Amino acid sequence: MNKLAITGFAVIVVLSVAMLESVHATGGPPPSPADEACAKYEEQPSDAHTLTLNKSSALPGDTVTATATVTDNGTGANRIRFVWIDDTTNTIVQSNLYTRGSDSAPWARQDTFTVPMSAQPGDSFTVVACFESPNNIVGKGVTHHVNIGSFMVVPESILGMLGVVGAGLATFYAYRRK
Repeated sequence: MNKLAITGFAVIVVLSVAMLESVHATGGPPPSPADEACAKYEEQPSDAHTLTLNKSSALPGDTVTATATVTDNGTGANRIRFVWIDDTTNTIVQSNLYTRGSDSAPWARQDTFTVPMSAQPGDSFTVVACFESPNNIVGKGVTHHVNIGSFMVVPESILGMLGVVGAGLATFYAYRRK
């Protein structure tokens, strides 16, 4: 296998890894500015809370869906607040609160966010899922657990990006041959 093929394969592997969903639980309070929207934080980290995103990258105008799940009733969380943050301006662009209702564990709620048409390639957005109590919209309650996910706005398509990378590698290869 020649060096160009190996380099091309490495670029594809790196891009594939970069496209993986970025979701994690935090060991502390919600990050700013989500801490302004979520109920007061009282640390009770648990494996019984999850957050998944249906996309790790999106185009302007695309809809991204976040799903937050509580897998154990013993955690005390009975409402989920989704806070969507524009990382470029560090501002909250959307916040929605959902209650458990009469569901028992496991129970989940989904929230969607439409990427603004003004978003530029490389812009990123973060969604914070605050797992809160009590089981109503009005009560203040506390945030027991926080999960965070993020995604990035990408150019027109991954194929376009691969084409640009491929053209750059071909140019570099042609230059090296001279």
